Amino acid sequence: MNEIRLTDDGSSTIYSAEAGQTYHSFHGAIQESSWIFIDKGIDCFCSIPGRRNDVRVLEIGFGTGLNALLSLRYAADKKVDIEFTTIELYPLEQKLYKSLNYGNMTGLQSAFLQLHESAWDGEPVEITQFFKIRKLKQDFLVALDGMVACSMWHNYFDVVMFDAFSPEAQPELWTEQMFRLIYELMGDRAVLTTYCAKGDVRRAMAAVGLSVERMQGPPGKRHIVRALKGL
Repeated sequence: MNEIRLTDDGSSTIYSAEAGQTYHSFHGAIQESSWIFIDKGIDCFCSIPGRRNDVRVLEIGFGTGLNALLSLRYAADKKVDIEFTTIELYPLEQKLYKSLNYGNMTGLQSAFLQLHESAWDGEPVEITQFFKIRKLKQDFLVALDGMVACSMWHNYFDVVMFDAFSPEAQPELWTEQMFRLIYELMGDRAVLTTYCAKGDVRRAMAAVGLSVERMQGPPGKRHIVRALKGL
């Protein structure tokens, strides 16, 4: 059974009984996601000289919708167009996502509900002037296999948010096979970030051609990983 829990920065997360893990660090859900996926991911890509004016994001694990919400806020603050594609086989029930406090903490409750309630049919939905979301209700590997088989997705994404449950809960996702599929979808100078800095994970990323760096993590976490394509 899933249950809502508060983290140290006042933001909520969800404990998954099936995975035996929370969706975010108990040190702070918003703090963690902002550090790993916004500051080290989207903002890193946006700092590259000569980049395109829009940003194409691929998220592995929609989960609570927090990464999408923070990306939407970044888009509005920086006046950057973000196209956000997310994959999730098991979306949260309405009762759970309505109990999360991210919308209230950011002043974006209406947008937060729209993120969850837009259709899982793969069609882009405009949430704000600067933010569109495409939601795929599929198994991660099945979805990525299908995208790699379609030429339009090759070298498409600028930022990858790898936010699946940990290797202990989902070992099949933290493999060379998985990162090879993602590599095919990443454009030149694309950025992948994740909270997991285990040696096996870093070696799997490096084996497919990504330049991997272990970086300082947010408060309460020693290290995270950022991997770049084309460097």
